[in-house]
Amino acid sequence: VGSSLVALLGMARALRVPLGINPRGVTLAQVDLKVAGVPDAQSRIVAKRLLDAAAALPGVTAAAASDSVPFGGVSGLAVYRWETTQLLLPYAVFGAVCISVSPGYFQVAGTHLLAGRDVTADDKRGSPIVAIVNETFARRLFGTTNAVGKRFKLFDPAGFQIIGVVEDGKYGSATEEPE
Repeated sequence: VGSSLVALLGMARALRVPLGINPRGVTLAQVDLKVAGVPDAQSRIVAKRLLDAAAALPGVTAAAASDSVPFGGVSGLAVYRWETTQLLLPYAVFGAVCISVSPGYFQVAGTHLLAGRDVTADDKRGSPIVAIVNETFARRLFGTTNAVGKRFKLFDPAGFQIIGVVEDGKYGSATEEPE
């Protein structure tokens, strides 16, 4: 009986763990534009039309897109300091989960933007590459969560400029440590 009680208490505690998202009232739809035959050059336009159509549905207050879903299996990419010139694993600072999102994603997900701004429609191919990072990312790379305006590199030598910092979240499981 004692071990069963401990397991139940652990499960109850896990259900109260902050996830960095609020799934209440959210409906998830999955669309693969490549499978649908949409050429890469048209994918942003088609995705925008789909989001606009979803947002226009009765009862929908917001719609957003991402290339990954929470707890849906995510992989990490090597993170490099801005001054790093050799983008090879031995020079990486750490690995980070990377998710591409549309404007409004954090509002829909219920993720709190702590500093800076959200992505906008102006953040597109051809403009500076921007990123929103979580608190743990900022702390591990810069020693502070005050990271807006700072830069880093992943796989692209052009690098990314941080435009916002969001609260930490859970990406793989509810019991993982902040990453």
